[in-house]
Amino acid sequence: MVKLLDERTLAFAEVALGQIKSSGRPPSRAITKSGTSTRQALTVADHIRRAVMAKELKKKSTGEILGRVTISVGVSMLKPDDDTDSLIERADACLYAAKRNGRNRVICEVDPEYAAENRSQVA
Repeated sequence: MVKLLDERTLAFAEVALGQIKSSGRPPSRAITKSGTSTRQALTVADHIRRAVMAKELKKKSTGEILGRVTISVGVSMLKPDDDTDSLIERADACLYAAKRNGRNRVICEVDPEYAAENRSQVA
């Protein structure tokens, strides 16, 4: 599962990467791809991040360049005992770990930044 923050990012990802299944509660959205390894999910997430970052925002009425947008992405993999809420909860935790650790990043459950935060919350 790749967790994104908003509808615009999701729409851009759908255009940039083709057909993907999305679900979730606005303003957050999730992209799921069945049969995907952690490495593949991270690659998809990073492609989305790079595609969003490469796009310049332009004001339609004037053509003025407004700059670029960056995103943080959290990646979580389905575990045997997961339900929808637990999967999304972990993806959310990864997303916010990415934001706290510098933004414009992709973080998953095996990344040290996520693991360190998770250990400190348990202790």
